[in-house]
Amino acid sequence: MKAAISYLIAAVLGWSLGWFIPSVRHQRDSQRTNTNAVENITQQQPTGFESMARSIETAAISSYPSLIEMTANDHEQALMIAEAWASRDPKGMLAWFVSKQLDHSAQFAWQLRQEMLEILIKHWAVDDPDAAYQAFLNVNGHLRNDGVTRLMDALFDSDPDKALELLPSTEGWWVVHSKGLERWIASDPAAAASRFDDFNLGVWRGSNYAEKVIGAWSKEDPAAAAQWATGLKAGRFAKKRALENAFKAWCQAEPVAAGEAVQAISETNIRILALKGAAMGLTKQDPEAALSFANEHLESSHRNLALATIAKEGASSPALRDAIAAMPRGSAKGAALAGLGHALWEEDQDNALHWLSSLSEPDERNKAAEKIRYYIGANNAPLITDLISDDPASVPVSLTREAADSLTRDQTPQAAFEWANALPADHAKEARNGIYFRWATTHPTQAAEFAEQLPAGEARDQAVTAIGLLS
Repeated sequence: MKAAISYLIAAVLGWSLGWFIPSVRHQRDSQRTNTNAVENITQQQPTGFESMARSIETAAISSYPSLIEMTANDHEQALMIAEAWASRDPKGMLAWFVSKQLDHSAQFAWQLRQEMLEILIKHWAVDDPDAAYQAFLNVNGHLRNDGVTRLMDALFDSDPDKALELLPSTEGWWVVHSKGLERWIASDPAAAASRFDDFNLGVWRGSNYAEKVIGAWSKEDPAAAAQWATGLKAGRFAKKRALENAFKAWCQAEPVAAGEAVQAISETNIRILALKGAAMGLTKQDPEAALSFANEHLESSHRNLALATIAKEGASSPALRDAIAAMPRGSAKGAALAGLGHALWEEDQDNALHWLSSLSEPDERNKAAEKIRYYIGANNAPLITDLISDDPASVPVSLTREAADSLTRDQTPQAAFEWANALPADHAKEARNGIYFRWATTHPTQAAEFAEQLPAGEARDQAVTAIGLLS
């Protein structure tokens, strides 16, 4: 097979270079295609492969598409041709890529295309990066995004100044995921920070860029990174993420210095964000101290968000769990319980449900269930039934509703209805609400027909109210 391919390649090259008999040369005058030329010269003896390889670079540019298509199953030869094509006619090669974007045949395997695209960008980034950049912006779909990102990768490695020149005008969020950009930021985060204001990257790209700077700089000089974040002129979202991440990293490295710096910040909003970051930074070192720090220095929703995060991240610490249990009743304790419940659920669902049912206060159980209820599935229904049988008050009715909703979705509404009717009254009522809401939303006619055949009583009245489709 490889010999046959080499034979055809040599034939095309022979035609493009005028090696063959006059009859072939006369075919040029009739402007026949490369494919016809190949067919007409298949009886000629091919040149040696080495001679052919040397001749690829001087072959007619118009022959490259035919050569690529003939060598699609021969990786080495296809890439050899791609190198020559990319160096001589990058625009033509990109046009070929565009024509093949929707061609998913095995002949043009994904891996071969990726390597050819890498070759094209490698040459074009060196020879004419501006033209390459504009050319990729003018194509559509995945090829556009992939091409621009790969071009920026190559430029950050070979010509960072050119990459930085193009970065402000690069459309799309994807460019901030460039591996070349990450490598450049990691190599000199201070320089990357100094260029932030030049780029006007917008909300999402600006935030992503700032995060990369903080992540790299905090490893070298967390104090400098935090100082930069404090004075960062950026959108609210980018500033928030930068401050929290910077002071989190600084507090992990130098908790005393970071704490003193936070207290010295005069602007309230900046200080609050820095405090949240510092509190989260303390969590891995001393979760109990982080809990006290957040309680002491943060207020309102900022404190509760920090407490939920601290509790989730430090859930494995018995001291932290004891500290949360000892907190006075209120929203702060509720936030911490929600974070702790979330962490326990991710570790072991049954254990999390047992822990939740063991809490003594109803309002604390409800708070602890805030995150858990979003993940309740049909598989949790048997344990919920057992816990309710032991003590109906130990399970928040919000969990019963979510379990019924999941049973309706994953099994059948009738099965969910049977499960609900076997529960104590308060739980049964809330479970039926979950069933009706799901059923009436997805199959309202079936839900109404089911409700109509229910016997008179509370269940039917509830269905009429919930579904809102019966007279």
